[in-house]
Amino acid sequence: TTAVPVTTTAVPVTTTAVPVTTTAFPALLKCRDASKLYIGGNVLSKSKVKNARQCENKCFDDLSCTSWRFYQRRFSDKQLRKRCLLMDGEVTKVVKKKKVISGAIDQCK
Repeated sequence: TTAVPVTTTAVPVTTTAVPVTTTAFPALLKCRDASKLYIGGNVLSKSKVKNARQCENKCFDDLSCTSWRFYQRRFSDKQLRKRCLLMDGEVTKVVKKKKVISGAIDQCK
């Protein structure tokens, strides 16, 4: 028998980073989440509303809005009571907080 020479050539592998556009906590975020404060992004607007549903609807009406917060009438900070904050950008933190309701529009069906 005769030995046959074997030649191997390394093939370069190219990887490309794909930017992630989802939030850091996609499994934790909800369309409407009671007793949770979603933190992150920029404040688009702050207004007085009657309830969380109105706040959520305001976010749906603003194409830049990605999340919202509604502070209920018995919230600890009197300045924020019955206030709606519309946010853009990414939610980077979720904190348990009484008398606040938050939502992420991309989680609504």
